[in-house]
Amino acid sequence: MLSSPHSVLSRASTYRNSCASIAKSFISCSKATSSLQICLKILTPTTVSKRSVFSTNHISSLPKQFLEAYDDMNFDPITHQRNDVLFDPVDGKPPISSADSQSRVDIEWNLEQNTISSKEGSSTSTTYSKDWIRVHRERWRMNASDFDCQWSDVQTHLSRYALERNDATKRILWSNWTEDLIRDPSSSPILFEYDNLRNENYNKSGNRSYDTEEKRLLKSLYQYGLVLVTGTPTQTDSLPEEFIDPSLPKNINSKESAESAILHLASLIGYHPLQTLYGPSVWSTSSKSLFYNNDDCNGTSASTADSAYGSTSLPLHTDMTYMASPPGVQVFLMVQPATIPDSNRDKESVGQSVYLDGFEAARQLQMEDPEAFEMLAVTTRQYRCIDDQEGWHMEASGPVIETMSNGIKGDILKPVKSIRHNDLDRLPDLPRYSLHGNDDSDVFYNRLREAHAAWDNILRRDYMRFVISLKPGDCVLVSNQRVMHGRYAFDASYYPRVVMGCYVGIDELMSKWRTHGLRVLVFNSHSQDMSHALNALDHALRGDPSGLSFLEQTASIYVLDATTPGHPTTYGWWNFLNNALNEVERYEEGNAINSPSYAPAAGLNRSPTNAKPLDHHVRLLATITRRMARRPPSSDRRLIGTCLANASMTHLVLLSNPDTSRTLLQNNEQLRERDMGRIAAIIFDYSFHRKRTNSGVQSAFSDPVAMEMMCGVIAANAVSSGANAVRHLVSNWIVPSCDSLPAFSVVAVLNHVACEALGKACPLGVREVVKECVPDVFVKALGPLLVEALRESEGGESMSDAGNNGNYRTTAFALKAFDSWCKATMIGAVQLRNIFSTIKINILETIADALYSNSEQVIDAVSDLIDTILKIDSMSNNVSSGLSIAQSVMSQALTSNALMLATQVADENAKARMSLLAELVSAVGLQRLRFTERQHKGDIAVCRCLTRSAAQVLIASKDFITMGALQVSFDGLFELLFKAIAHPSIDVCGIALDALSGIVPSNNELSTRLLPYLQGKAIIPFQLRNDAEGYEQFVDFRDRFLKEALIACYNGCTGFYITSCASAIEEFCQASLTPHLPHQLEAALFCMNAVSLRAKKAADTQILSQQLERIVSALKRNAFNTTSESFVMARMCSFISKYSSSFAQCQQVSVFEMASEIALTSFDISVAECNENAETPKHESALSEASDALQKLLCSAPSRFSAPEALSALERAWNMPYNGTKIAIEDRETLCKGFCVVIASLPPEQLDSALHNLAQSIISCLNITAKEAEPNSNQNAPILQRIANETRLLASVMKRFVRTDVQSRFDLLSALLQKSWQGLTFIGESFGSEEVVTDALFQLLTATLLLYRSSNGILILQESCSLAKTVASKSKASLPSFLSFVQKVIEIHGDEVEMGSDTNSDNTTIRGIVTQLMLLSYEGVMAVSTAREQSAPTQQNNEQAHDIMSPMFKTLSACATKCPTFLLTFAREAQPAGELILSSIQAAPGTLSAAEVEVSSSTIDFLKVLMIQSNSIQIDKLDAADRDVIIAIMQKIKHILQNDVLPSSIAAVCGICTQDMIAPLASFIHEILHSSNWQEVESPVTSVLSSYQFKLGEECKAAVIEVFKRCSEGGFPSSNFGDFIFDVWDMHQTDDTEATAGAQVVSDFIKRHNANRV
Repeated sequence: MLSSPHSVLSRASTYRNSCASIAKSFISCSKATSSLQICLKILTPTTVSKRSVFSTNHISSLPKQFLEAYDDMNFDPITHQRNDVLFDPVDGKPPISSADSQSRVDIEWNLEQNTISSKEGSSTSTTYSKDWIRVHRERWRMNASDFDCQWSDVQTHLSRYALERNDATKRILWSNWTEDLIRDPSSSPILFEYDNLRNENYNKSGNRSYDTEEKRLLKSLYQYGLVLVTGTPTQTDSLPEEFIDPSLPKNINSKESAESAILHLASLIGYHPLQTLYGPSVWSTSSKSLFYNNDDCNGTSASTADSAYGSTSLPLHTDMTYMASPPGVQVFLMVQPATIPDSNRDKESVGQSVYLDGFEAARQLQMEDPEAFEMLAVTTRQYRCIDDQEGWHMEASGPVIETMSNGIKGDILKPVKSIRHNDLDRLPDLPRYSLHGNDDSDVFYNRLREAHAAWDNILRRDYMRFVISLKPGDCVLVSNQRVMHGRYAFDASYYPRVVMGCYVGIDELMSKWRTHGLRVLVFNSHSQDMSHALNALDHALRGDPSGLSFLEQTASIYVLDATTPGHPTTYGWWNFLNNALNEVERYEEGNAINSPSYAPAAGLNRSPTNAKPLDHHVRLLATITRRMARRPPSSDRRLIGTCLANASMTHLVLLSNPDTSRTLLQNNEQLRERDMGRIAAIIFDYSFHRKRTNSGVQSAFSDPVAMEMMCGVIAANAVSSGANAVRHLVSNWIVPSCDSLPAFSVVAVLNHVACEALGKACPLGVREVVKECVPDVFVKALGPLLVEALRESEGGESMSDAGNNGNYRTTAFALKAFDSWCKATMIGAVQLRNIFSTIKINILETIADALYSNSEQVIDAVSDLIDTILKIDSMSNNVSSGLSIAQSVMSQALTSNALMLATQVADENAKARMSLLAELVSAVGLQRLRFTERQHKGDIAVCRCLTRSAAQVLIASKDFITMGALQVSFDGLFELLFKAIAHPSIDVCGIALDALSGIVPSNNELSTRLLPYLQGKAIIPFQLRNDAEGYEQFVDFRDRFLKEALIACYNGCTGFYITSCASAIEEFCQASLTPHLPHQLEAALFCMNAVSLRAKKAADTQILSQQLERIVSALKRNAFNTTSESFVMARMCSFISKYSSSFAQCQQVSVFEMASEIALTSFDISVAECNENAETPKHESALSEASDALQKLLCSAPSRFSAPEALSALERAWNMPYNGTKIAIEDRETLCKGFCVVIASLPPEQLDSALHNLAQSIISCLNITAKEAEPNSNQNAPILQRIANETRLLASVMKRFVRTDVQSRFDLLSALLQKSWQGLTFIGESFGSEEVVTDALFQLLTATLLLYRSSNGILILQESCSLAKTVASKSKASLPSFLSFVQKVIEIHGDEVEMGSDTNSDNTTIRGIVTQLMLLSYEGVMAVSTAREQSAPTQQNNEQAHDIMSPMFKTLSACATKCPTFLLTFAREAQPAGELILSSIQAAPGTLSAAEVEVSSSTIDFLKVLMIQSNSIQIDKLDAADRDVIIAIMQKIKHILQNDVLPSSIAAVCGICTQDMIAPLASFIHEILHSSNWQEVESPVTSVLSSYQFKLGEECKAAVIEVFKRCSEGGFPSSNFGDFIFDVWDMHQTDDTEATAGAQVVSDFIKRHNANRV
């Protein structure tokens, strides 16, 4: 805000003159009158005056009527009563008067002297002190934050409250209190000592220290609502001696009685005790008897009709809810706790006291459940107390939670005024009586019950309850209208619990606050200025879930407020926005005077401020408002309709009048217009566009980010309102007035208009209007504003100023606006230049000039614009080429003139594009010098943007470069890109690499020139060795970007590339070792690895063989350089792995031998290093790379390792882990594959022996290790891991050798397996519950299934399945692995299982085995499902259910493929046939929209296989009984698919499923439709499209139904169905899907797919 009233008024006057004409035409023509009134109302002097900034010391900051009434002459100096109230002196009646007859005195202010006088010539004037003005202005303009703050905030920010504005005392809401905290003097804010509050000499000597302690007591009581005073006297003559617990210490203060102490404390906080039905002053309660006589000395009686006089527990409550005004404070002195002998003590039953902050509970309720809060705040409850003995009958009423607005009234964050809660005294509730006889009592009681449940849920939370065991002498002062209290039960059979106390009135307490000068804020029940909106935004910004939830609910629904009779209102986001804008202005006005730049009037002091900046609050507000503005007015009307429909159950009479509903809708529409008018007034206010400084008053509205977001609000509102609103905004308002409006707001609004037009929810016709507006927008607005902003931003500013400079910002958004409008209207560079050909603006030259900007924002926007217009031009060029080809094909049907004209147009477009590209190539190439300059200054951002521009121009020029048609020098452009490659930033380099990769393959010269740059870039920067994150990023950059560029370069200069890399490797191997040499050698090897696939496929392999020999020889001769660093050795082994097949093909046998020797040596060295050092990162693991290299060499030429020496070396490597050497299981598995290949290549006489030795070492280790493990021991983890590893290796051996057809090898493997079976059985039985062992066992068992062709295959199958069942029974976690095992069994033996096969004995055995496996699988799945349904949803249950879904459906798919008849008839004993398949299909719909793609995919695969295989069953070959059963089951399956699965699939593609599932679901839906008659599926299809999932409107629904019908009838191309489903899914991917129903995208969708009719 501005710094003085004068500047505000000056600004407002200027602004009104410049914007009055604009306001007249804002929003839409049809509503011009109302909109004009709204805007002019915003700009009236009254409103501006309200927003003016006045000092709190200025009397003009208060209304003059208030000041006039407070004149000294209007009060009697003796009685202090008003004497300006007129009434009849006899009967006291007021005089007959009217509003018109009342005198109105014009007030004259003297701002400097703070005086007020009448303009009628009165000689008197009243002077108001600064403090008086501050207090009353504070009370008038108080905010919600002035009342409450959080206990946690106080603990964290104590200094904040030390400097609290105006020294106001805030109520501190508390929770998480413990007895230790409160009794600790160093941390407790409520702890006091009685002796410090009792000073005998105070009244005589006037000792002010006592007064200070009393004031602190009063302040704590206001802030916390609770005070604990320790050491209070407890001596009383009322307690009989036999009831006194002798174990308690004697009272240390015997001079004063408990009664006297209580009266003294009461005097400190409220003068005297409050007389109640429990006595005139001090009362006592006891679990044994009443020690006070029922009649006191004055003859008055005291009631004992209360549950407090017992020993049972008491729920949290406030006292005397049955009084019209409950007491303000309860004084509660513990005289004697409930005690029993030590031998019988029960620590759980000692009568602890419980306290809870009711204001904090109410705050949590209103954030968590606003409806419950509203119900408790607006519902009046009746409370009663009856004592028949004493003759008392008291009743009073009030809400449980009383707010300053007595409820919601559209303002759910109003501070709480008081709590009235005692369920024991509350009478049954009655709903509001209706004269019309409507019975809505059920709704009332349901809402009230739900509200109380939510309230009780908060009261029972342990962290909310402060539990304390009061000791004798502990006196608690409880704010009875805030803090609830209760107690635990206790045993009263021995020594009674005795409590004494009194009550103090609320008015007396507030009087004490005032007389002690405490600046506490007292509620004004008529105030409407509470800052609830800013509080809600503040909560959300701090990440408070309740604040976020409140904003989300406010933005999503409307709430009806019918508490004011005859005037119902709705409350939604537009109400919240209106309040928030008011509060931001008020907050900034209130704090503007504390700015250092504010010059107060003479004699006034400047005050510091602790005001919080609201930039982020306004940003959040604008962000949500833009989302709401995208919601069309029709959606608002629909939401209000829903609100009224829901409210009609409780307000039937109120809403039965159609005029009421119509009025509510109109009021909301007008409020939305008014809000838009206010935002428009803000964004086009020049005062908010001044450069922000570090001093002075800065409004949050001037924040550039918030300003841009608010511009987006105006644009979004216009677009969502339809084509006419957009035309009016752009053509009738923005464009004609752009010279007189702030440039930034103009370009930002225009940018957002185009962006919103690109959205999916863009209404029909808006994009056509945008296209119509292009010439005027470009020529009259964006072009001139861009030129002007560029001119004003030239020179002067450094990079440090660029971010805050308004001209830079305007330039960037002008370029963004061009970019957005070009995208929305498909305008390319050629057409853009043509549009500006009519005026004196060379737009391409202007865009090129923007590249010289120092602002990253500007250059980034230039790059985006260049990218957009060049891509659009490229698309247009492709379309022209396609048309030319089509015209050539159809030339016979065209006239020669038509063909010539088409060719001429295409040629002209190509020439224009070449001319434009030539300009851009030259302009961007000139930036190479600036690139160097900015790089030296460390300006990465500008370098990145310049590289982007150069890359885009190069990509657009690619075709012309290839053809040589572009007559312009590319030297400057290439030089810039080469500099970018050498830039230290991998981001800058990556952009250049991506562009050059598309050019160099066809250009040998450019490839040769580029290669040294790429080789240099491949070197890992030395400084990154100690930067793990930076190292990972660079490695990722090499693998993703640099590798592709190297491949492109290789394609352009193949021979040179290989030779260059070989020379570099040779040179680095021969050089002396330096710190940088390993990095250079590793980079050279990386360059060779990058092109390995291409190099091995090259037609001419001679060059590669020669260079590989050079490289391997160099690596072999200089082992020290290659093995000095682990990462170099890893890269070298990777090189050998990638070229292993090429080594085997080299003419020189020595090449392969040297490579093998290098791999073995590296393996030995890396094994030693791994056992000495910590684990290396994966990309540097030399052991893994060496293992992989050995495996590839072994597989590429196994015969070369058949020599005894080679086999001996391999055996030594294999046995290393069994000799104590640590090698990762992954590396051992890699080696195992290679060893198996070598063994398989051996002659038969050697093979069996080698295989036996290989497997025997595994089996021996497995058996020995299994014996070391102890079941149910916590020390088994390393042993179990070793068992799992060896089991995995044995599985690898089995898998490798069972793929052969040699019967003897099957028998050998069976014999080996038999040796290990006893140990495996022991492992399964003992450790089957361990997941690590289970997974490995199932891998081995799955591998053994392939031995079915051995001589004892059936026996192995039986044993394997038996062990699998044993393991599966140990743990539910093994069920997924077991299901995968069953799947493999069915895939292998399904043919034998299927009915109708040759039923020999083996087949019968296999069928029995599979049946048992299926039964166990089914029972396991059902057990998991049942556990999930019956127990509370836990993460473990959900994970187990998820893990079994995919393997379950995969198993069913295998069964449907191999044995469909068996699957269809399968059932448990005594269950009907088809039980399994039907229950599985019924479970399928719930998985189709799952977030896990694998689950949904496996479900769809199963259903498709089932449909196909079911149709292929040869029904005629079945027995009659089987045939009837199968047919009945298939009919049930078809029914479920059509009526359950198909609707679920359609619902899933309506925006629910993930994008990965669209293609499978589309194929599945098409399959069902195609195999069904339309009459069979019409009803379920229509039903699901009529449900809430489909939100694209009736017209789109009809089009979708038509497509489905055509698909069922075979009239819709299957090739188009996937695109059709994707469009349906994509249109549902918006915040407001229902707004998409009338959008342009839906219209285009209907047209597009109607064109596919056959």
